[in-house]
Amino acid sequence: MTENLSFKVVLKDKENGGKDEIKRFVTRKDVSTNFSGLLEKICSVFPQLKDDEVIIVSWTDEEGDMITIGTDEELAIALEGMPGPIYKLFASVTNNVKANSSADLPIHYGVTCDACGLNPIKGKRYKCVTCADYDLCGSCKDANLHPGHKMRLIIKSNNIQRDCVQASPKHYGITCDGCRKTPIEGIRYKCMVCDDYDLCQDCKGRNQHPMHNFTKIDTPRTFPRTRTFPVGLFSPINKVQEMTKKQSQSGNNSSQISHRGVTCDVCEKTPIVGNRYKCAVCADYDLCETCKADGRHPGHKMNLVDENSNKMKKEEAKRGSHSHHDLCNNGKANSGMPRRDMTENKSSKQFSSLNAIKRQIEALTKIEMEKNKKETEQKVESCSTLSTSSSPAVSFPSIPECPVCLEDLKPPLKIFNCRNGHLICSVCKPKVDICTNCREEYTGRATAIEQMLREMFNC
Repeated sequence: MTENLSFKVVLKDKENGGKDEIKRFVTRKDVSTNFSGLLEKICSVFPQLKDDEVIIVSWTDEEGDMITIGTDEELAIALEGMPGPIYKLFASVTNNVKANSSADLPIHYGVTCDACGLNPIKGKRYKCVTCADYDLCGSCKDANLHPGHKMRLIIKSNNIQRDCVQASPKHYGITCDGCRKTPIEGIRYKCMVCDDYDLCQDCKGRNQHPMHNFTKIDTPRTFPRTRTFPVGLFSPINKVQEMTKKQSQSGNNSSQISHRGVTCDVCEKTPIVGNRYKCAVCADYDLCETCKADGRHPGHKMNLVDENSNKMKKEEAKRGSHSHHDLCNNGKANSGMPRRDMTENKSSKQFSSLNAIKRQIEALTKIEMEKNKKETEQKVESCSTLSTSSSPAVSFPSIPECPVCLEDLKPPLKIFNCRNGHLICSVCKPKVDICTNCREEYTGRATAIEQMLREMFNC
């Protein structure tokens, strides 16, 4: 049974000079500990109270001082300080609110007017008694923008500083079992008896799911982030990335190169600007970047000429025609090959060195993959040996018991379950109306559990 509290309320009318009116009423304890619920009860007991009137509730302490009640915490302190079992309260009514300046007006931080969107509400704030979360400012209340519902006047602000206003925390992945709201915003209440039962702040205030204790969770849980494993500084992957970066940089720089003295053999563009491609088969055949992209001169391999050979040609052009012929003649006398063949030899050597580096990187990656494969195989073998040595026989899960008769739920016994999955045998089910664990009704047969037990016992 729910515990009730008895109140004696003295309504004072100082402005009109009338007599005090005294009334007694009894209310539930959960309602009496909520200040807004207590105000609604006082308004229902005294029907002469109007919506625009300000009700000031107070009580007398041991020293005879009148202490005003404005929040749930102050109401709890008053109930502890007053002697029971009848709690005496004083209610005074005033119709006039002092006109304060704009600086002295109370500011309700975190509260938005649902009609005009004013945030925060300054001055008078009216909260709907019927709707769950509906507030109006003073001007919207005067315009009667929410008719048909009773509005409660709130003059005191919520005393939250501007810097402390934060969004209410959201418990992602958690659904309120009372109103089915997901995710739960604000405070989350988790049942300490049931396996998976949560309530939001509003449903907990309405005293849903009684007879069970709840734990209060303020901060939501954090989901683990995906881990990113760093790559070693000397790994082959880093080497490949460095090579591709250098090649892209060289490609970007090559677009600014001008190959003086070299003519494209297709479009006859001279000099070739950008990438220059030289045929590896023909003696003297060059293509520009556009002709190479069009697929001209097919069937022959075209080598990309790098910047070093172009620098050599620039140095040759600076020395003059005589020095250039002398250099070519010296090259012919010393090496027995023309100058163009010497540059081709140099570029081919550079390409062969790049291919050698790529082959080394591929070999390193293969070695690392083989090492990783061997390590995983060794781990699997060690785990298999440990499992065979530690558990020679397969262990079956324990057989569930009936919470009433404490007998094993062996087949061919019929098994029933409640909404939360708690089991009971068919013999004890007619004797019990609700589940002994969570106080929920039994929904039907637990056919999956019966099938699993039949497979265990081979019947």
